[in-house]
Amino acid sequence: MSELEPLPPLPPDAVIIENEPDISAPIAELLEELDLDAVDIGSQLAVEQRETGRWSINDRLEADWALRKIAEAQIRFDEDRRLYEQFRAQLAQWFRRVAGPHQATIAFFEDHLEDYGRRWIRAQPPSRPKSLPLPSGVIRTTTTQSKAVFVDVDAVKAWANAHEPTLVHSETKTWVLISEVRDYVEIVQDIEKNETTGEPETVWKVVHRVTKDPVPGLGIEQEHTTVKVVPETP
Repeated sequence: MSELEPLPPLPPDAVIIENEPDISAPIAELLEELDLDAVDIGSQLAVEQRETGRWSINDRLEADWALRKIAEAQIRFDEDRRLYEQFRAQLAQWFRRVAGPHQATIAFFEDHLEDYGRRWIRAQPPSRPKSLPLPSGVIRTTTTQSKAVFVDVDAVKAWANAHEPTLVHSETKTWVLISEVRDYVEIVQDIEKNETTGEPETVWKVVHRVTKDPVPGLGIEQEHTTVKVVPETP
């Protein structure tokens, strides 16, 4: 059976559809009520109207009419999109001009307060408080101790196979968990000769707790303090 030849385009005033769907109002209402993408709302409304028998496309004339509605809507959408992009660029420039100085001021003082918070917490006794309350806000600190981290997982896996096989997990592949490896290693201080200057220098190493041999593939994440500045809202 041969395919049907496409019909020539019909002029707009020649297209007459009985029971033309009134979707403008429902779409506007759904856009206000639902936190959904516009495309999802259109599809949802189409399914609802088909299932309730309110409207569907049943012949070539209605199909062509629907195509023309898409073309008209696409033209309007493209026009609105261009206008939106133009205003968005202008609005972004305006916002940077008027709000940029405030953002930079916040960043300036936060940086200084974070630096002060790190120096303050280092000067506190072992039973130190974690926060510094002030009349205008709080400087909160969180200190993370130095810990071993993966630098080369395969090297750690090879070491574990040789020295601590219980650390190696195997199903379809083998792996080691850094949280388990940390129970078998420790961070120690050592003195070594600097290869460039020849002078002795302090180095930190990750070694096996029992043999004290360095563990390959592990590095050190140094102790660090995170500072959060929480100003009081006027």
